[in-house]
Amino acid sequence: MNRLLVLFVLLAAPAVWAEPATINAFEAPAYERPDKQSPVLHTFVERAEVSVSEQGENGFRKARLPDGKVAYVEESLLSFANRPAAPAQQPVPSDAPVQPKREASIFVKDLDHLAQLVKSDPEVAPMARGLAVREQGSTIVLISSLAAGAALTVVGLFVVPQTDCGFNSFGGQSCFLGAANYALAGTGLGVMGVGGLLGLLMKPNRGELLDVLNAWNRRHPEEPFEYSSGNR
Repeated sequence: MNRLLVLFVLLAAPAVWAEPATINAFEAPAYERPDKQSPVLHTFVERAEVSVSEQGENGFRKARLPDGKVAYVEESLLSFANRPAAPAQQPVPSDAPVQPKREASIFVKDLDHLAQLVKSDPEVAPMARGLAVREQGSTIVLISSLAAGAALTVVGLFVVPQTDCGFNSFGGQSCFLGAANYALAGTGLGVMGVGGLLGLLMKPNRGELLDVLNAWNRRHPEEPFEYSSGNR
């Protein structure tokens, strides 16, 4: 009678290892207790099939090891074939606002290129055009001052006659650079120095260029610009 009762209880008991699972990580340690600090009894490899308990415990599932023992495997490392599929994504209503598609960044090579790119924006275009004009003016000042200064220096040293002349110990006449020569040469060097400094001060810096780029990107997030020191 007792044996029949035990058999009836065993048959009526719910199956503990009813849910099949698959290891979805490279390795899945099986712990002695539902605690990662407990000893590891076995390590399952990726895609290994394992039978686990239906109920979890502290983020773990009981798992049957190959030797018949019981251990605990983290639920996050298990995939369950019998789980219901995720609900289908609901279609987007036709009147829903369309998010602008972000395109790839456009790389800006120089200020002239930037001025052409932003000419459609009434706020950003004047900023870019102003920087482009300043850069052109800076280049003109640098080139013209260097050319004019170099010309004055050459004229002072080699073209204007040397006026400081006298007789040498051999009885011949020797001439040296005079005041006019030094004045012209000094003026030429001064023109190169002052013009070069003025041209450098006029030249827009990287921060001003980035200010224009940031202003455009704030107003046109769908068409972002980035600065490139070379061709991309």
